Amino acid sequence: MALLRTQTDPSTFVAYTHAAAGHDGVRSDPSGSIIVKPCTPAEVAFYESAATHPKFQAYMPTFMGTLVLSENQDPCSPTAPATAAPAVISNDLQKGGAADWVPSGGKKLDTGLSIVLENVTAGFKRPNVIDVKLGARLWDDDAPETKKRKLDDVSDATTSRSLGFRIVGMRVYRPERRKKIEGISEKHIAVQEDGYLSYDKYYGRNFGAENVHEAFVEFLGGEETLKKPGRTQHVAKRLAREVRDLAAVLQEEESRMYSASILMVYEGDEAAMEAAMQDEKRRAAIVASDSSGKIGEDEVSEEEEDEQLPKVSEMRLIDFAHARWTPSQGPDENVLHGLRSLLKILEQLTMEEKG
Repeated sequence: MALLRTQTDPSTFVAYTHAAAGHDGVRSDPSGSIIVKPCTPAEVAFYESAATHPKFQAYMPTFMGTLVLSENQDPCSPTAPATAAPAVISNDLQKGGAADWVPSGGKKLDTGLSIVLENVTAGFKRPNVIDVKLGARLWDDDAPETKKRKLDDVSDATTSRSLGFRIVGMRVYRPERRKKIEGISEKHIAVQEDGYLSYDKYYGRNFGAENVHEAFVEFLGGEETLKKPGRTQHVAKRLAREVRDLAAVLQEEESRMYSASILMVYEGDEAAMEAAMQDEKRRAAIVASDSSGKIGEDEVSEEEEDEQLPKVSEMRLIDFAHARWTPSQGPDENVLHGLRSLLKILEQLTMEEKG
């Protein structure tokens, strides 16, 4: 597990600009390699306990520790990752004030505690990001009745209920156009000065099971781009493979995760994407040749191994404020329903590309 290697004076942090959804208050260090996100003790405990679930942990952002901010603490101090917590995480950590629950509206969590994580968008020149919330049921066991009713209404009115997922945000680098999907109001799409289009949570709520694939077409570059062979086809296949592999891992785990999300990222800069794809091909050729004995390990320099490689795409499971391990209760079918539906759509898009 990586150590926290950054300045910890809060004045050095900057606003994190590549979030597709989630609460306010997420920050990044000046290098952009980490993010600092307000969180609950339960989420920290789940990240710590994942050390005993290495296959699952591989799909989480790398956990680097926590930061605690207080009036008498400036600059703030990082706390090293603790040893693995007990296998079962209690929801008692997040109880309190349940009767007075009101929707946060995406406002910053005021816990005084922040989690320090790998920035999944680091290493991309122009990261395109989509946040997909998983599950038809979105509330945890200890949620107050008002929250359960509110989240059930959202689920019923969106693809959460029918497909087990819904899109809660997208941020796509698209300087050349402002694409409008038929029947979706542009009021949910904001044009930003840096060439990005930002799609808010209400954008995803406008889709039904019959047309939500259109949003993924939009995320991958639009219909014309999707029909062309090359990088878009490559990204769609990679994301489908990642979702399939994650579903296989979760099928073997016994956990419950309410309101967790899948974060998908791919390179939106055409030149950077082409460079990343070529670099992957070159390295694959080296590995293939090395396994046949034609090229030794000394063909790849230490400097090359240490450099940050260009990226084609990444995928992580995120948001564990309501997550725990549940021995003897079987896999999380609530989350798996969403992953299977998502996989089906990505595979269909890949087949359309072939056609």
